[in-house]
Amino acid sequence: MGEYYSSAARVSEPRVAAHRASTPMFSDPHPPRRFALRRWQDDTGVSGLGIVAYGVAWPDDKVVMRWLGTTTGVAQVCVFDSLDDLMRIHGHGGRSEIVWVDPYTVASSGEVRVGGYID
Repeated sequence: MGEYYSSAARVSEPRVAAHRASTPMFSDPHPPRRFALRRWQDDTGVSGLGIVAYGVAWPDDKVVMRWLGTTTGVAQVCVFDSLDDLMRIHGHGGRSEIVWVDPYTVASSGEVRVGGYID
């Protein structure tokens, strides 16, 4: 994805540059986290096997997921209230799993729970 330019953006370029220089890129201690949905068994034959979708888990437990559409040609985007909801609907009774793409980077002691899933 390249740079986006418009007349409105050019007017505010100095302010944007000043903001970027003074603000850490990731100041949120709980940034969103990417994941893949891996399917081990597909009884329906619709999704296929292996990585079938990618998504983002947000700190407030909301989840956005996009199907790859490898077998159907449909790359649908879905929004869920939590990873638990996603897995209840698309987990196929334990035949699918969440695979984290991004490590959990917040320094803490003990186990870390993201949407009910232990990292």
